Amino acid sequence: MKTSEVLRRVRVHLVDDGSGMAHHRYICYALSELYLRGYIGDRDRTRVARMIRNHLDGAQTLEEWLVANHAIACEDTPEYKIKIMTTRKAWLDHLIEHYSTKGD
Repeated sequence: MKTSEVLRRVRVHLVDDGSGMAHHRYICYALSELYLRGYIGDRDRTRVARMIRNHLDGAQTLEEWLVANHAIACEDTPEYKIKIMTTRKAWLDHLIEHYSTKGD
């Protein structure tokens, strides 16, 4: 499956407000959930998870990357959770466009 299609499926799976189970908030957890449900294959799951980790320069989450690279502190507020999910989905949109343009 093309990378852009895997990322589209992940984006649809994520919630808007950061609530709910981890697989509805985090990209790599969503990849695992989509694999367990049979919506993507294991090869696609591991390939895209590795790509995401590479983009995060070793950080475990986008929040960790934002703290390390931009000194943006994480907060446990509803407003922050909406902002981080909006940021995560915008990043996915960028990656989808990037890989679509490449034909992947």
